[in-house]
Amino acid sequence: SAYEAQDIRNVMGSIAKDILVAPDLLTVAPVVKKVDYQRHDDRVRGNRLRLVFISRISPTKNLDYLLTILSKVSAPLDLSIYGTIEVPGYWAACERLIGEMPTNIMVQYRGELTPEEVPKVFAEHDVFFFPTRGENFGHVIFESLAAGTCVVLSDQTPWKADKNGAVEVIPLEDADTWIASVERWAARSQEDLSMYRETALTYARDYVAKSTAVEQNRALFIYAYNYR
Repeated sequence: SAYEAQDIRNVMGSIAKDILVAPDLLTVAPVVKKVDYQRHDDRVRGNRLRLVFISRISPTKNLDYLLTILSKVSAPLDLSIYGTIEVPGYWAACERLIGEMPTNIMVQYRGELTPEEVPKVFAEHDVFFFPTRGENFGHVIFESLAAGTCVVLSDQTPWKADKNGAVEVIPLEDADTWIASVERWAARSQEDLSMYRETALTYARDYVAKSTAVEQNRALFIYAYNYR
């Protein structure tokens, strides 16, 4: 990604004079067709926001930060956590935070997912909160959008905020804004949440339509072939 290319330049300087960027190849239509959307009018346990966190359970993905943020939220909500536990000690610390949650916050670890299961799980939730400490691209971010689920994430990825609300970007040092974002999502009506689902889908489709990834990947392989 361009994000990684700049990291290489920062470390290697003029030595790395030939850097080609070739982004991930993405598609949205097959994902959208396969998802059995859960309508917001059948949300369980009353009018509770449904948050999801899908990622590896490791310090880089920053789940403990999200749990700390949620502990300061007054609105009722549910958080579902999915992912491989890569660092048992880190997960133990997260479990302690879960055990200290106020009664308005319900948190459940639901295990690992196969790639095929990810779109449906995203579609069953209202918003994906992802305070990652760093992503070269963040394919899971696109997967969420392609399933019609908006994303609130840190400023440590190449993704930029969307003026229509599909993607919200918040600096990690601004905890108050993270808390305010959760409260704002929790206050939204069923109609608003349905509208944001369409906003996420539109963003994903537009992202693919405007992508030059195919041309960039082709250029990469042609360069490599000619360099022999």
